[in-house]
Amino acid sequence: FPVTISGFKGYTPDFYFSNTEEWVEIKGYLDDKSKIKLKRFKRYYPAEFEKMTFVISKYSTDAKKFAEELGIPTVLFYEDIKNSFMNKIPYWEGN
Repeated sequence: FPVTISGFKGYTPDFYFSNTEEWVEIKGYLDDKSKIKLKRFKRYYPAEFEKMTFVISKYSTDAKKFAEELGIPTVLFYEDIKNSFMNKIPYWEGN
């Protein structure tokens, strides 16, 4: 469901898995606007936020720090996902 809060453009995390009721947000670049959206998602949808998985680069110290400060429950690193699946998925970037 797109999240629409008064004075705030709609926001929906990148993926929702209905079978596990899990939300996934993938961030290549974490700017201030993205941080605000995630903070508001946590504030207005705390139950959904508790089912959030955040995918970031292990090299982004800013994103790691933000995820820890905000209390994002699950943080995965893109590089780990890539290493696990790149040989199993045809045409994965870098393949």
